[in-house]
Amino acid sequence: MKDILKWVVYGGIFTVPFIVLIVSNDMFFPYITGKNFAFRIIVEVAAAAWVLLALYDVRYRPRFSWVAGCAAALLVTMLISNVLGESPAKSFWSNFERMEGYVTLVHFFFYFLMMGTMLTTEQLWNRFFNTTLGVAVIVSFYAFAQVSGAAAVSQGTAWRVDATLGNSTYMAVYMLFHVAIAVLMALRTRSRSSQYVYGALALIFIFLLLQTGTRGTALGLIGGTFLGTLYVALFAKGYKRVRTAAGAALVGLVLVGAGFFIARDSAFVQGSPMLARIANISLSEGSIRFMIWDLALEGVKERPIFGWGQENFNYIFNEHYNPNLYGAESWYDRTHNVIMDWLVAGGILGALAYFSLLVSALWYLVGRPFFRKDDASFTVAERGIIFGLLAGYTVHNLFVFDNIVSYVFYAVVLAYIHARIAPPLTTPTARPMDARIVEQIAAPIVAVVLVLTFYFVNVPSMRAAGDIIDGFRATDPELMLASFETALSRNSFGSQEIREQMMQRMQVAAAQPEVSAEFRQRAITRVGEELQKQSAEKPGDARVELFLSVFYRTVGDYDRAADQLAVARALSPKKQITIFEQGFNELDRGNTAAGLAFFKEAYDLAPAFAMARAHYANAALAADDINLWRELVGSGEEKRAYALNDNAIRTVYAKKLYPELIEMFKTRIEVNPQVPQERANLAYIYDEMGRSADAVEVLRQAIVDIPSFKTEAEQFITNILNKASTTQVGA
Repeated sequence: MKDILKWVVYGGIFTVPFIVLIVSNDMFFPYITGKNFAFRIIVEVAAAAWVLLALYDVRYRPRFSWVAGCAAALLVTMLISNVLGESPAKSFWSNFERMEGYVTLVHFFFYFLMMGTMLTTEQLWNRFFNTTLGVAVIVSFYAFAQVSGAAAVSQGTAWRVDATLGNSTYMAVYMLFHVAIAVLMALRTRSRSSQYVYGALALIFIFLLLQTGTRGTALGLIGGTFLGTLYVALFAKGYKRVRTAAGAALVGLVLVGAGFFIARDSAFVQGSPMLARIANISLSEGSIRFMIWDLALEGVKERPIFGWGQENFNYIFNEHYNPNLYGAESWYDRTHNVIMDWLVAGGILGALAYFSLLVSALWYLVGRPFFRKDDASFTVAERGIIFGLLAGYTVHNLFVFDNIVSYVFYAVVLAYIHARIAPPLTTPTARPMDARIVEQIAAPIVAVVLVLTFYFVNVPSMRAAGDIIDGFRATDPELMLASFETALSRNSFGSQEIREQMMQRMQVAAAQPEVSAEFRQRAITRVGEELQKQSAEKPGDARVELFLSVFYRTVGDYDRAADQLAVARALSPKKQITIFEQGFNELDRGNTAAGLAFFKEAYDLAPAFAMARAHYANAALAADDINLWRELVGSGEEKRAYALNDNAIRTVYAKKLYPELIEMFKTRIEVNPQVPQERANLAYIYDEMGRSADAVEVLRQAIVDIPSFKTEAEQFITNILNKASTTQVGA
């Protein structure tokens, strides 16, 4: 039995690197959920086997190092922070979009412990590193397909590769770790041909890292390489050739960096999206990040010791929202800075516990060897590589945040350090347990715990993630509603996301003309019930209250919408989208003056916000204040931005301001010359004005500019000419 347990643990450890290949299109957030559920299940099964194995054999029991001690301290500290935090349930379980929280932290800890305990020989580590490099090669093939255009990038700019990670930032940090692993393996092997292979892999991974366009990771790569090489050049005193090579590499890095800086404005650099993105880094581009960090600091001041709990930055973001963040996402759940993230989640104690992991690792790498010259846990070159990797990873995390892939490989690095420095167990208590006790008592208990953990941690939420996709794919509104109700019945950690998606999808489905009045009312009732439940389950969340208010307004319950919006405003006083909703609600119930006042309030918070300006202008027009409307529409870029606002088109059309509409549609055609609908709209306005010749001219030009629009345009022309001819006959 012991051999079986051992291979189950090893199987789990070596299988985890393959999770990066998982893309679960049958689950909500396909690039996130599949990987995370796979990681959790693998770790749970392996951990159960490891516990029994450790009872059998003391060699597989945890050993002490300060790295392991700090990891345990982080686990304990964050447990307290999460219990005392704003939303303990979300802190423990997270949601589908992130799948982090305390549950992931526990799995991270067990994976780290298992690796540090089981991989105790150079041969085992070589096998593991080669395994994960092999997986990285597979990922690279997919990434090169994206570079060549043979495969599409899943999100963001087309040239910023993301492979099977689904996010260019996640891909970047994955490549960062594997650059270091490839270099480390090149150092560890004695085969010249293998060194060439590992060196080639490192170069490929560097190229793909840069091809992600993730500037924070690129800076991390540069900074980490510099620091690691500098360390080797300074401390490899007994290895002249190594020191010379490091010195030469350091000089080369400086020269390349200086050359890039000098040529940053050249046509070659600016002509490459990848290089230009790095060359054009400026503090002004970080303005949104700086505002987010300011908000985070305000939250830390409120709860400095244990913080808000994991996954609760959204409360701070809403409470202290800066109106000048209008150009950013509406609902930030991360500070995009590792220091701020942990200060928010765990307060000062949580942040200290997290960063103690890094400090303890650096102590064993570069601190202890400085004081103990006989420390041979790592060679100088190994220390330089891992030191550089940790430095690069830290720089990366100053601008983004962790995900399952970066968590896994951070655990790998920490486990590698732990395995090399942790002393063997020699205490009298380190004795094997009687095999009969293990098999007859411990094994059944562990099996029951494993089954319960596997089910309650994974199964309901996995099934719910699939149900959401069933709801997306359903064309029958009844099946769609049933899918979302099934998802909610799972009692998963994604209830809020399910309810939000249910609201958005059912609003569209219920508006279809073929849908019965009975179903429409039933769908509205069910959505309302679920949103009310969400508000009761998660009080104090401005997003939840806003969604409920939007629902009330949509179904025409303007009084309840106003009450709910007042709650949302109290939670986030300066958030423009909430004030917009207050304005829309007042306009919908005929209170034009009140609506105009709300839009003015939103506009005054940040006059540079084009959408706020457009909404204010529309409200002014609805209130028949033409002078204010013309003042707000303005000229130049302001007028151009207004023309591109769809609500503006509808508002101006409602007032039958045809000359202004014509000018607006001409602007839209200029901006989007290949969108046939803009040409059709302009032709429609001309036709409605009685200017059929101008309408026909617009459509004929559209045929020339957009050949694919020919059939529809010719039919439109025929209709216009027939209508004109009928009008003339009637006259």
